[in-house]
Amino acid sequence: LARWGIDPDLAYPYSDEQQSFYQISGTQIIEDDGKTFSPLVTFTAEDIAALGVEGEPQEGKISYRDALKQGVITVPRSESDNHGHIAYEAFRTAPEKNPLASESGKMELYCRRLEEQTSRAGWGVVSPVPEYVDDQKFGYKATFANYEAREKGPYPFQLFNPHYPRTAHAHFDNVLELREAFKRPLFISLEDAESLGIETGDTVLVENDYGRVVRQACVTNRIMPGVVGLPHGGWFEMDEQGNDLGGSGATLCGSVTGGTGVSGYNTQICSVTKVDGSPEDWERPVAMPECQKDEEE
Repeated sequence: LARWGIDPDLAYPYSDEQQSFYQISGTQIIEDDGKTFSPLVTFTAEDIAALGVEGEPQEGKISYRDALKQGVITVPRSESDNHGHIAYEAFRTAPEKNPLASESGKMELYCRRLEEQTSRAGWGVVSPVPEYVDDQKFGYKATFANYEAREKGPYPFQLFNPHYPRTAHAHFDNVLELREAFKRPLFISLEDAESLGIETGDTVLVENDYGRVVRQACVTNRIMPGVVGLPHGGWFEMDEQGNDLGGSGATLCGSVTGGTGVSGYNTQICSVTKVDGSPEDWERPVAMPECQKDEEE
């Protein structure tokens, strides 16, 4: 922030302790009537003084100390309680009196507005009814040189980025324990792996026109032939040969837009090749982004 000419104290005016207090003291729980809310955690004047924060005492359902000790609070439930929720209940009960925000006031399977808005945006046309789009630039058909003859092209695999326990999006990918526990491999089907001479643990190069990623393979029968999965959230880390050793899905993404301008980040095609081994993530020092090095030094 200082490099941008912004005073950090203005952007973050509260200490970590004060922010935690605001978050916990502001947490509410619904009452038995299913309509009103009240504070969840009790804070005494002594609790506030011990934390060294500013705030007012309040009465809740559980004391601050018990909340820290238990970590959870259980709300008893029964079939007759008022904690249930029925989506669109008013509309379902009396649709004429409680219309929805759609053009017709009803739940629409055919959406004229969607087709008109996407056409106006100029990126293409989206069907007014849900349907599979098979002519994506980097969709399944693009993995074929001749789709009708089922002849595969130079990038025979469709690649997607499943979420993965190792990270929350890209957060925590520098945690060595998580790197060791969850390897972030490239998932590939048994059929495709056998045809390429690949076994679990082999190092593979995942490549297309936009970049190259190095991963260790995980051979599985839980993924379809012709499809590979590169778990989401890797930190980009380029080696001297221009390979991304961090496994970032963005390395393989092209500049593709469609519909109302949404990026086609989850439609990638690639080739997979077995290569000489390289250290796994947790066996290498965590690469620090260049923009952070001056601060650490």
